[in-house]
Amino acid sequence: MDALELLRLSLKQHSDAALIRLGKSDSSGIRREVAKLKSWLGEGSGVQKPSVDRIAEALKEFQQHQKVNDSAQARLLCFGLAQAFGSGNHRLIENRELLFELLDYLHPLRARPRLFRRFFHGLLHGYFSYDGNAKANPLFKENWHSVRGFLTFYLANTKTDGTDPEWLTTL
Repeated sequence: MDALELLRLSLKQHSDAALIRLGKSDSSGIRREVAKLKSWLGEGSGVQKPSVDRIAEALKEFQQHQKVNDSAQARLLCFGLAQAFGSGNHRLIENRELLFELLDYLHPLRARPRLFRRFFHGLLHGYFSYDGNAKANPLFKENWHSVRGFLTFYLANTKTDGTDPEWLTTL
């Protein structure tokens, strides 16, 4: 079992326990905060989301070759995490093998915070664009939780001594 899988399992156990303690309480406050975060993701960062066509092209190529070619493609894949593509309306976040191939590619880049946060920004966008709780397939929900775990675990690797983008300082 690799490090990401161990992290995923640990985060899932803690998340499940926390959700049980919360019960079925009113989640309107959380929904408002999610809406705020969604609106902030593209604002004040100086980084725009790539075009849907460029993302779709990168997703199709990734699905076909099953490997990340370079950091430009990785950035597109991060932003396209929840974007439907292909004739079957596939989503990267719903394909465990491809999702972990991408996360494994990103893992060593965490040592370079300014570069890493470009990918982190895309993953964050994808995470909030996908409603894992609404999915009937438990594997899709697990994948969504894995992305959340990755984001949580590596948030510190996006910080620098200099000025951080507004979207990052709100986290």
